[in-house]
Amino acid sequence: MAEKNADLRVQRTFHMLKNAFTQLLEEKVYEEITINEICDRAFIRRTTFYRHFTDKDNYFRFYVSDLMNDFLKEYELKTATIDIPTYCMSMCEELSHFMQQHQGIIHVMRQSSNSGYYQIYDILIAEVQKNFDTFLKQNDLVLPGGLPARLVSVYYTSAILGVLHYIYQNQSLSEDQSEWLNAISLLLSFAK
Repeated sequence: MAEKNADLRVQRTFHMLKNAFTQLLEEKVYEEITINEICDRAFIRRTTFYRHFTDKDNYFRFYVSDLMNDFLKEYELKTATIDIPTYCMSMCEELSHFMQQHQGIIHVMRQSSNSGYYQIYDILIAEVQKNFDTFLKQNDLVLPGGLPARLVSVYYTSAILGVLHYIYQNQSLSEDQSEWLNAISLLLSFAK
């Protein structure tokens, strides 16, 4: 019973940290946020923070990974057995919705130093690729020419995130998404 209570306390701590950090991201850029501010806003002590994380960057990686894991769990429920281009298009649509819902992260990407941006990008690549690997295994798709599933996963993950990176670097989030989602659809059909 004590272990279950401890687990609930840890979950509560993570939840409080996530809410506090999200609020702070809406107010200022990543580099200006301090661990003291995160802890004060979350109503936890610094020692509790350091029990779980080595520093702010370590927490930030956890924060983005946690958001992505929540997103990908929800996304997996929506995908049935489909072909790769349809899966990729669906992933692009869902990622664009995720990025709209978490505009604080987009703000961090645009306003922070390159290291903050690349931390987010690396996490996105790892999480989306893991999801793509799972999709390929679960659906037992026959890949042309005996291509290794991992190579196909890397290829499409890089394409999806590369295009989304380009779009978000060159357009506002409030612009009509249907135009660039159509462009992504054309790119995917070109790759068939």
